[in-house]
Amino acid sequence: MKKIISWFFILVFAVTLSGCGKKTTTNNQNAPSTNLNQNSATGAPLATPEGQTTIIMKDFAFQPANLTIKKGTIVTWLNNDNASHSIIADPRSGYSELKSLNSYILAPGQSWSFTFDNLGVFGYKCGLHSTMLGLITVVE
Repeated sequence: MKKIISWFFILVFAVTLSGCGKKTTTNNQNAPSTNLNQNSATGAPLATPEGQTTIIMKDFAFQPANLTIKKGTIVTWLNNDNASHSIIADPRSGYSELKSLNSYILAPGQSWSFTFDNLGVFGYKCGLHSTMLGLITVVE
């Protein structure tokens, strides 16, 4: 009976020690967040990889509303609002037309990306909220 109790304590001790090894944790500062490329304290855009940028939809506005990018840049719109939004071309007077700029409806938390391969000044808006306006200037 003493042998069984001894083996039981050895087993419990071994299981306890196995949990005391190196613990792997995720550093939340480096973990991706739902607010991609946005400083949570200021709401300002953060640096993104070369050729990519993110526009945040929040408080029924595009942040930033006006953006200058290089040709070939991938722009991602991220809906951080409490309402659904969409992106559609808005060829206002004097701006270039880009009919292919037309997203699906983005529920809160969803994103949509578009690659700008043409030079020009492109107006866009939310297809659901016409007061949400944005402007992207594509340069060489």
